[in-house]
Amino acid sequence: MPRPIRQRLKTAYADIQKYENEELDTIPLYYQQLFIYESNRVNRNGHGYGNEQYNYDWGIVDWTVEPDADGKKVLYTNTAPAQFFEQPWLNLGIWIHNKVVFDHLLVADGSLTSFSPQLAESYNVSEDGMTVSFTLRDGLTWHDGSPLTVEDVAWSIKTAMMIPTVNPVVSNTIHSIEGADAYSDGSADDVSGIALDGNTITLTFAKLDPNVLLTFSQFAPLPAKYFPDIDPLQIQQSSFWQKPIGSGPFMVKEVKMNDFTTMVPFPDYFGGVAKIDEIVAFPSGDGDGNLLKNAGAHKADYGFTKNTADVSALEDMDFMKVTPADIPYTRMMWINHYPMK
Repeated sequence: MPRPIRQRLKTAYADIQKYENEELDTIPLYYQQLFIYESNRVNRNGHGYGNEQYNYDWGIVDWTVEPDADGKKVLYTNTAPAQFFEQPWLNLGIWIHNKVVFDHLLVADGSLTSFSPQLAESYNVSEDGMTVSFTLRDGLTWHDGSPLTVEDVAWSIKTAMMIPTVNPVVSNTIHSIEGADAYSDGSADDVSGIALDGNTITLTFAKLDPNVLLTFSQFAPLPAKYFPDIDPLQIQQSSFWQKPIGSGPFMVKEVKMNDFTTMVPFPDYFGGVAKIDEIVAFPSGDGDGNLLKNAGAHKADYGFTKNTADVSALEDMDFMKVTPADIPYTRMMWINHYPMK
């Protein structure tokens, strides 16, 4: 290769290294697929599969499970709490309670790219994307029978602005609302970009956020009355998280921390009463050895994993079906996130 060309390539490579050292945020390492497993006792009754790490329109109200010897339809799963229920704004759909106990303003399709009303009866996005409004359904209630209101939604958004343990997608959306920074740093008593009118909450944004609909298909409002005068930084320390009250299709019945949690259908759920009589969840997660132990004992009817060793073992069980799901999930190396010395 002629010397001038080698020199230009060397200079270009040095420029790339300089850019990476100064500007690059992440380096993708490899793509990771997700696998959904179900026992042959489960029937989704036509509902599809999707990105199981988040919340999507999976239709669990319509799922059925073969009854046990007592005629009871029980679904066994994992991702129950070990010591306390994690507040639902951080890990979104990973825990079973984030999927069935808490509900959301919108619901996403399996690919998380199309959205429909959920707790919201309707929603509207302005042409420039800078204003979004949600109108709640009439008659919504929490599991304790009290009304679910736009005031609860507004309180939840404002509280999430104040705490660090919020999923980055959600955090970016709520901090893009007009007046969010002033409210979170204490220089304003309220958020100027949040307005309530009857059953409608309107959000005005200071900067465009392309993920706003995705966020509100994942962000679960909480009942404000259970957190009177709470320091947002201490929200996870509330006794509420020992047995939380949500608005989803299932409500918490019994909790034995680090043992099991049971959930039963919410009889006043706007989307209808679930056909499964009870969900029993164990505190086992992705890659946990207890998954295979529970599956082998017929105590794991549904769940998901990214651990390929789990997949191979699950597929060897003749009563278990494994469905791969393509999700936008890439293992990355994060760089330039700390001051250089």
